[in-house]
Amino acid sequence: MVWVPLGCGPGGRRRERRERRGHGKCDLCGGRTEKGGGGALPPLPPGRGDVIRGRPMGCRIEPSSSEQRGRLQFLRLNCHEEQVEAALALLPRLEHLRSLVLKVRGHLRDDGGSCLRGALTTLPPSLSALAHLVHLDLSFNSLRVLPACIPEMRALQALLLSHNLLEGLPEALGALQGLTFLSVSSNCLRALPTGVARLSALQRLDLSENLLESVPEEIGALSGLTELSLASNLLQSLPDSLASSPPPPGRSPGSFLPPLHLPVPREPSILP
Repeated sequence: MVWVPLGCGPGGRRRERRERRGHGKCDLCGGRTEKGGGGALPPLPPGRGDVIRGRPMGCRIEPSSSEQRGRLQFLRLNCHEEQVEAALALLPRLEHLRSLVLKVRGHLRDDGGSCLRGALTTLPPSLSALAHLVHLDLSFNSLRVLPACIPEMRALQALLLSHNLLEGLPEALGALQGLTFLSVSSNCLRALPTGVARLSALQRLDLSENLLESVPEEIGALSGLTELSLASNLLQSLPDSLASSPPPPGRSPGSFLPPLHLPVPREPSILP
């Protein structure tokens, strides 16, 4: 048996209850949780709100009331396939959520210790209700098409889509006017939409380890771009517009060219 703090009751007296060690049921995803085995979550910096950290067996830290779920700001969730439907159904209710890291079976690793892709293939349209979300990490999943709800998340500033199976990006992605960081590395991209030029706040763009054969001239319109990674693609040249891009604020004309991680040609395999 362990003592679990429940906060302060009337008169400031601390209330506690006893729970048996073992597994319980998670309020978030309905999966099994580990109780009493992991210790308390360290205190958060002021203003960060509540946090749930996902675990392979469910959620280690649970919001104990609908009030806590309502002010949850940061969520990292790894869950099994049978739990994902319940977890995704609850997410739109977390109306103050600012950061979401979502993986399905994302805790699995291969024999070399590298993360394996999770089983997440899409997101429900209802997630567009996350109006305060500024950070979304869907890396190491199995997305082939960008979920339609993502371009509707207009507050997004960082979008991480690396290590998926994306073959393209929609023109609608350009609606994310506040996006400053976009990572689509290690996918199957063969082309970029011209709508990427509408990402006017973009500062860092990682397109490495794809199948890109060209980059649209419109990318030169990204005047705030300070870092562009194109390594390990199939590019033969770079657009002239990159050299003629207007400098970011505070930089003199002619002095701006974003640091480029240039393509590395893919070498054919050598048979013995």
